[in-house]
Amino acid sequence: MKLVSQMQGFTRFLCLFAVLSLVGFQATAQKTVSGTVSDATNNEALIGVSVIVKGTSTGTVTDLQGAYQLEVAPNSTLVFSFVGYATQENCSWRI
Repeated sequence: MKLVSQMQGFTRFLCLFAVLSLVGFQATAQKTVSGTVSDATNNEALIGVSVIVKGTSTGTVTDLQGAYQLEVAPNSTLVFSFVGYATQENCSWRI
């Protein structure tokens, strides 16, 4: 009887380990993407551009140098929007 109890405990441990391993694998699937947003006509950095991962609420805003950095999942599309400019989608950098 004691052996059965120990085996059940070991089985629970293995199941928990497997679940935690999968969660860790999902967390490592994210990748950091960074870049700079500038005006195409005069090459000036654009401050305050919204950079959002399409279909999510994950995003950021460009800094004083027009730079941004985001953690994204593979094959994500970034959406760039700024007052006075057309919204752009960028998926050419596929991870």
